[in-house]
Amino acid sequence: MLQFLQRKADMFYRRIPQNLNFYRTWKYGLCTGTSILAKPSEAHSSKSRYVPLAVSQRIRQDVFVNMNFRNRIATARKTWSSMSPASASILEGMKSGLSSSVGGKVTLSSSTVEELVSFVADVANLPESEFEYKLRNDLETECIRRIQDFDQKAMLYVADVFFVMNMASNRYLKAVFQEFERRWNTLSITKEDILQLLFFLSILRTSSIFLMHKVEEFISEHASQFSINEVGLICHTFFVTNTAFRNFKTLENVSSLVLNNVDKETFRVGLLVSIMKTMRHAQFPSVRFYKDLGTVLCQKRKLQDATLSDLATLSFTYSSLKMVHRDLSDYVNALTKSKISGKKLNFVRMKDLSRLLWSSMMLCVDIPRDMLEKSLYIMRLDSQLPFRYPEAFVEGLVALAVNRIYPADLLDVVFSPKYLAFKSGRLLEQHFQLLLLGSVVQIECENYKGNQLSQSYLASCPSELFGNLGYELRTRQGLLSLIQTLHHILGDSSFLRCHFILSHSRITGMIIICLNSRRLLWDF
Repeated sequence: MLQFLQRKADMFYRRIPQNLNFYRTWKYGLCTGTSILAKPSEAHSSKSRYVPLAVSQRIRQDVFVNMNFRNRIATARKTWSSMSPASASILEGMKSGLSSSVGGKVTLSSSTVEELVSFVADVANLPESEFEYKLRNDLETECIRRIQDFDQKAMLYVADVFFVMNMASNRYLKAVFQEFERRWNTLSITKEDILQLLFFLSILRTSSIFLMHKVEEFISEHASQFSINEVGLICHTFFVTNTAFRNFKTLENVSSLVLNNVDKETFRVGLLVSIMKTMRHAQFPSVRFYKDLGTVLCQKRKLQDATLSDLATLSFTYSSLKMVHRDLSDYVNALTKSKISGKKLNFVRMKDLSRLLWSSMMLCVDIPRDMLEKSLYIMRLDSQLPFRYPEAFVEGLVALAVNRIYPADLLDVVFSPKYLAFKSGRLLEQHFQLLLLGSVVQIECENYKGNQLSQSYLASCPSELFGNLGYELRTRQGLLSLIQTLHHILGDSSFLRCHFILSHSRITGMIIICLNSRRLLWDF
């Protein structure tokens, strides 16, 4: 990973004038400032293969290689750099345990704000052995104690130095967020402040509702100032903090920026993945956007370097929002088939392949038989997969069932008392998927002898799952407006009745019947 980041930095470096020493320093600062955690040997050997530190490092490289951030973020460790006299005095005092000034020497607590920030920058150049955990903890505590004396630039700069030093500075970041909340109306916020703030929010994976709403307001008002890389950071942060955009105008601006950049050679699929997650989270319904995006991705063959995870995210967004683009679906399936052919399947993540199958199923796209078979093989690799990826595992079984594949051993697992207890309290959609599987087994698998959905589980399921018209109208896009339109056409609501079918299997399939003609109008 370090070599990969170094090569990307070299590409940046070759595109800029050689006399900018700042970029020469930046090249090494953004690539070697933090260490990368080792990947697991197999895709299934840990709960997630994502490495937040590596992701943050890449985002930092993409967004902050910019002259506007020259004095706002830290560069790499310069072990040859000497400390200022004040910084050397503070370090000596910390190591000897001095808490107050002695003989005119500056200590940590007696230093000015400028001396303290300068000291933070200087210790970033020290080897870890010379600035051990206790000293780091003392420094973080002092910065938190005096954070009200920092301006916004100093707060964010210190946070960035801590990031480069690999300090687990959660306490300091939380103090920064609280201070921004307290002072927001008195600060002159810049785009650079917003981007750095979002970067640290994404690292902590925490959501300050006040800050996120204020950030969205700023983005809406200054949308033209942001580049596509910066929008990638914005969307990444909104997604990992579980915050959805509230302003439709913001989403339209983001979609326009994507369409204006997606056909450029410098556009990375990783940016698109972050943006699509946010679009799905916000339920952005623009048919034109998804149509135009899919067309460009197919025509320009922009997904050749995409990982299975990237393809799964893209497909899952289209299917979740019910956006059909047949050419894109065929393109994604062809790429998936190519990527898993001849590959050691224990290095393919089950979650990604299940999401791809489920997405194709939702959009009524034919799935190649070998993809189905390999997905079934992967689902059997590890007995802990149903518990590690509960939603994706059941989605994969539903996709297999739709294609008339009913693995009795896996069905027995998801219908077992242990698994049903594990699923209790989960999202309604996950319960619905299990109910659907249970109904399919009852109808299609006469010889199945394994576990079934227990009566106690069915009794514990939320009532919304069983023929609840109010719930259907709240959750199915367009259904309420359809019924209202039919009421208007027929002239009397008494002519219209909603009827649930397959009640014996407890699936909320629905038909709408016009009583004056007894004719079936619509089937859901």
